[in-house]
Amino acid sequence: MNPPQISVIIPVFNVEKFLPQCLDSVTGQTFADIEIICVNDGSTDKSPEILSRYADRDPRIRIISRTNGGLSAARNAGLKIARGKYIFFIDSDDWLERDALRDLYTRAEKDQLDLLLFDADAFADDPSLNTAVEMQKDYYIRNKCYDKIYKGADILNEMFKNNDFCACVYLMLARTDFYRENNIKFIEKIFHEDEPFTFQAIASAERVAHINKRYYKRRYRQNSIITIKKTFAHAYGCFKSYLFITDFAKTNKNIEYKYITGKAL
Repeated sequence: MNPPQISVIIPVFNVEKFLPQCLDSVTGQTFADIEIICVNDGSTDKSPEILSRYADRDPRIRIISRTNGGLSAARNAGLKIARGKYIFFIDSDDWLERDALRDLYTRAEKDQLDLLLFDADAFADDPSLNTAVEMQKDYYIRNKCYDKIYKGADILNEMFKNNDFCACVYLMLARTDFYRENNIKFIEKIFHEDEPFTFQAIASAERVAHINKRYYKRRYRQNSIITIKKTFAHAYGCFKSYLFITDFAKTNKNIEYKYITGKAL
């Protein structure tokens, strides 16, 4: 069989309530030439049963089951076995608009992109989180339009200058070979793993573009990574991510270091 055009990687951990909507949004995409890699990261609820049920009726679904190792490890496991020309990550409690992959693939192919960025709508499934969504929703929407093809460092500089850098791996479509050639992986066993991954990916790209559309629907829910009470582990993840980003920026003379740290190198 020919490899698929897009590998969709879905890390799954105890999301039985939300998983069907996520899977429906991916299996129902108007762009059908995909594989769907579901990484069951040691779920103890009915998530594995839901995955099996969907896999029985859709041969594009591949299930990896592993002991719990965290979000980064699950994503890395999916990235390792992906066969598609492009990689797309989606969290298992979120969902996609129906034409998302079609539009992203078409644009990436047309302009021969390493990386294609886009935006998201945030929403709450619990009224108690409405305030949090209202405070954070602009983070997922770029203020400016970046409608040309950029080198990675150039679009990073523009986005940092405009307060538009969004460190969300699920708001990117990337060439699989681009990730592998640049050894772009998630730092495991930390929180805030999206920040270093996204920064390295954008900075390393030769051809990057942005679609000013909100294809992704970001759910705020109780007891998720973004809503649980913050601990020392969160602070440590922020610190380790910051060190990675600043160290990486120092190796790329085209990145405006002052936009990242607030001071010149």
